[in-house]
Amino acid sequence: MPPADPATDDRPGDRPADRSAHSNDPQPTRRFPRVADLPWRGRFAVHASGVADVALRTAGASLISATLAPLLLRPDHLTAQADLLRRYAAAADAADPQATFRPPTGPAEVRVTRDTSLGPAGVPGSRRSLRMDSRYEPLLPEAREAYAAHRRNAIAWAQHWSHDDGPRPTVVVVHGFMASPYWFNRVFFALPWLYASGYDLLQVTMPFHGPRKAVGEYNGAGLFRHGPATMVEAILHAVHDLRAWIDWLLGEGVPQVGMTGLSLGGYLTATMAAVDDRLCFAIPNAPVTDLGALMSSWQPAGPMVRRGLGRHGMDADLLQRAMAVHSPLTYPAVLDRDRLFVIAGLGDRLAPPSHAHRLWEHWGRPRVHAYPGNHVLHVERSAYLRRVGRFIRSTGFAV
Repeated sequence: MPPADPATDDRPGDRPADRSAHSNDPQPTRRFPRVADLPWRGRFAVHASGVADVALRTAGASLISATLAPLLLRPDHLTAQADLLRRYAAAADAADPQATFRPPTGPAEVRVTRDTSLGPAGVPGSRRSLRMDSRYEPLLPEAREAYAAHRRNAIAWAQHWSHDDGPRPTVVVVHGFMASPYWFNRVFFALPWLYASGYDLLQVTMPFHGPRKAVGEYNGAGLFRHGPATMVEAILHAVHDLRAWIDWLLGEGVPQVGMTGLSLGGYLTATMAAVDDRLCFAIPNAPVTDLGALMSSWQPAGPMVRRGLGRHGMDADLLQRAMAVHSPLTYPAVLDRDRLFVIAGLGDRLAPPSHAHRLWEHWGRPRVHAYPGNHVLHVERSAYLRRVGRFIRSTGFAV
């Protein structure tokens, strides 16, 4: 059982603001929380934090625009990319998860080294840095040679926090776009609390992030620099590697595996809930659910995508249909509804709450929590940490 921590204690005495938009325990809520459900302080936090998100979104979109600019000067490459996108769109239309998400082939060899970075100080156990050679092969044969050229991306990395008497039930944590540093996710996901609650942890690194990115590039640049087909394959690659990490954990004797992720990591968590029924639970946090629509809406990257790529046969509709090949909205969840929990920010302008709402509806309205904050500033986070703790225990995920 989790310790009686101020952020997680279930004792009575929560402030009214903590209950206003998330009074759905223990039953799934019948209505997605709204800004109007919040007290005035919560509504103020939503609008104030939304302004900050717009500034962050504009800065991120400008960086992506600069990354995309050289690509628009290669018309032959873009024409070939358009042909690939039509193939991905056809796969999305077929909506066959077995054909799209191919399982890893055979056990992966994982190399382990001691990790001396900031971790669960004061709690017995160890931190280890893990890496494995990913065996992912792109979905389309025509994309394989170009994708294989990214050699650093072919090595999957993770950080493992384990107790001395393990293996124990393990929570897999998936970071967001540009947000791969372990220290950031340690703080954001309250990982010391999860670890002190008795669970082991595995922080994974997505394709084109951290040590998987090209030297000199920012985290995630490779998702955009090489064209939209590479981005499609990178997301499929991430799902493949997550399944390979679960294979390894179960092979090490881990009794149960759950997953949570933020933003693009929330997208991957939700997609995994449609692919891998070995998960005990899935908690997408501030998830994106429609990458094509999101990319087209961001300023100034959106107009560049629409106009620049549109001149080469890639209109917004084709991009959206192609990106749907790995969207959690394309496939039904293979986990029961009581093992799904959606978290959304009502002031989020990077992954708007409409994305989480669509996922909640698609999943048959499971448990949901909406906080009065933006994409990064999760106001009253202690409220949903309490609910996360109760939810995890309710799934039978116990030490």
